[in-house]
Amino acid sequence: MSAIRLPIRPVVKIGEGPECTVQASEALAANPMVTCSPYSRMENIGGAIVLPEPAADFVHTIYIAASVDQVWNELSDDKMTRAYWKHESVSDWKVGSRWEHVGATPEHPVDICGEVLEVDPPHRLLVSWAFPHEANVPAKVSRVTFELTPLGPDTKLVVIHSGLEPNSDMQCGVTDGWPAVVSNLKTLLKMGKVFSDEQWKSVEA
Repeated sequence: MSAIRLPIRPVVKIGEGPECTVQASEALAANPMVTCSPYSRMENIGGAIVLPEPAADFVHTIYIAASVDQVWNELSDDKMTRAYWKHESVSDWKVGSRWEHVGATPEHPVDICGEVLEVDPPHRLLVSWAFPHEANVPAKVSRVTFELTPLGPDTKLVVIHSGLEPNSDMQCGVTDGWPAVVSNLKTLLKMGKVFSDEQWKSVEA
């Protein structure tokens, strides 16, 4: 695993906030792993502190036989997202506004939330992304960019998920989740239907 090697000094600061400032030698003597993101762990190896590098961006590209306006509408309309994502993406899609990833039934809580950071319809959308209980922890907040490029009557869609914590539940979830979501979106636009519930449950599992 590629890593950043640092000599052991009196203080090493990782992330934000006083809780992420540690007395390196003392902390590592008491506990070989210190979990202060954006790095998933810090280890004492061969007399040096070794910090695993942040996770690489997750990038997924797909080509869709639909216009950029159609694809944009699928991404930003809550009723459309419910059809292929089993969740509603709810926001007014203005910079600075909150957005929420809400279950398709009223009793379901908000699964993911964030802020709209950039909007350029129908070409680019950038949002922050976090579990609600981690939304105020900077190291737990990642970003998702949707880039739409017209190819004549068709569209190239690129989803970029950056700032993921290595080996986290979020990283594991989006690695399988994004390909399934955008494939379902493409299937809906092309064939007017989505994956069967049984197929979707197997992906979610």
